[in-house]
Amino acid sequence: MKVRLKVTLGAVVLALTTSGCAMMSINNDMMDNAFLDQIPIENNVSGTYTASIGPFLTTYVIEQDGAGVYCYVANGTPILHKVKIYSKTDNNYSLITETGLKSTLSKLDSGSLAIDSYGNKFTLQSDENFAMANLFCREKLAGI
Repeated sequence: MKVRLKVTLGAVVLALTTSGCAMMSINNDMMDNAFLDQIPIENNVSGTYTASIGPFLTTYVIEQDGAGVYCYVANGTPILHKVKIYSKTDNNYSLITETGLKSTLSKLDSGSLAIDSYGNKFTLQSDENFAMANLFCREKLAGI
């Protein structure tokens, strides 16, 4: 019983420690928000993409010049944030939101994008007609 308790306690401590590192990075990126300092760059991932990220359907619209916007709905209110693609390394693009949060985008063979944000990975599916987008976001983004 003692061994089982120690293993369980060790697993909890490890989980809290590793999630704490990601939270520190998120907090630092938001507090030291570099959005205004980043210059958008040309890219080959422009388009409209939707993913289920946590409890939200999130839709990104990325322009070829590197500027863009993403939208999700919280408590019935569409939330829109500006985004910029600001650097490229190999086949990966760095993306920053106006809140200072950073992600890495890479194009998949399927035409979708992989997004990695603080160790969380999601697939952004091509959605040029907003068919998969949340209805509120579809309305907001179609007017942009």
